[in-house]
Amino acid sequence: MKFLDIAVAILIGASAIAGFLAWSPQQGDATAAEFATRTQLRNELLDILQSRGFAWLIQSPPASVCAILAGMSNSSVSFSAVLGAYSCERSPPADSVSVTISLRLLPMMVTLEAWSGTQG
Repeated sequence: MKFLDIAVAILIGASAIAGFLAWSPQQGDATAAEFATRTQLRNELLDILQSRGFAWLIQSPPASVCAILAGMSNSSVSFSAVLGAYSCERSPPADSVSVTISLRLLPMMVTLEAWSGTQG
């Protein structure tokens, strides 16, 4: 009887340890952190649009818009844009978290992009 109790206790302990190893919150934590970063980046793009306005995108020369976005970039977030056929020639590194906002503004399509990490 004693051996049966010990065997059952070992079985329960082993299954509990296996359960802890199989159910790891690390993947969920990484997904949540990426989602939070995407939300922050999207909010920063929206802040730029709200502070500068849509007229700034339409009326400013594309090179000027790109220069302003490059000046707003720092070690934690970088910005770029595609304004019609003109591109700021900056793109996020492959391993960074990035978001884009695309707007159809007459006379062109505008895509603003933000990514986390160092400037690209």
